[in-house]
Amino acid sequence: MASSTIKEGDTKLGFAIGRTEEGFIHVTSVIEDDQDSPSTRSGLSNLYMEAKRARKLLVISRISNQNCSQHRFHRR
Repeated sequence: MASSTIKEGDTKLGFAIGRTEEGFIHVTSVIEDDQDSPSTRSGLSNLYMEAKRARKLLVISRISNQNCSQHRFHRR
């Protein structure tokens, strides 16, 4: 995995977000066919796919320039 999740020249982050009725921000989709997108490099794509398989929402609680290592899923 690359040391930086966002590189100069990145034009897309590789994911979309939405908001629940309760106000939680969650990932609604990720780009699946771009192995060099920031969402793939950070591990977000893998977390999103894991949450999708578990039929959960991947809720974003904090954003920083760190790899996605700790995660919790919100029940739908």
